[in-house]
Amino acid sequence: MTLRHFLGVIKRIGLVDESITKVEVENQVSAGIKWRSLGPDMVPIFEEHSARLERGYTLTAWYALEPMERAIVIAQRRLENASKNIHNDAQTAHAKKNAGKNSRKR
Repeated sequence: MTLRHFLGVIKRIGLVDESITKVEVENQVSAGIKWRSLGPDMVPIFEEHSARLERGYTLTAWYALEPMERAIVIAQRRLENASKNIHNDAQTAHAKKNAGKNSRKR
C-alpha cells in the first residue's frame, strides 16, 4: 500500500514514511498556547492571518484567492514550521549527545 502525503514532505521513521506534520519532536518546550478555531476542521483565524501576513497579502488580495489557494498557503506554512521543529529537535539531540561525550572526557 502506498500512502500519499500532502505536498510530499515526509520523514522516514524506521520503515515508515510519515508526514512531517504528524512527527512528534522529543526536545520541545510547550508554552501551553492553543489556537481556537470556529469549528472542527477549520483553520484558526490567527493562523490564517499569520500565513497571510508572512506572505505579504493584503486582506483584499487574500480573499480574492480561491479557498484552495489559501489552503495551500496555510499548508505550506504548517509544513515549514514542522520542518523547522524537526530540524531544531535533531540539532538539540545532537548537542545533548555531544555534551555527554565532552563531559566524559574531562
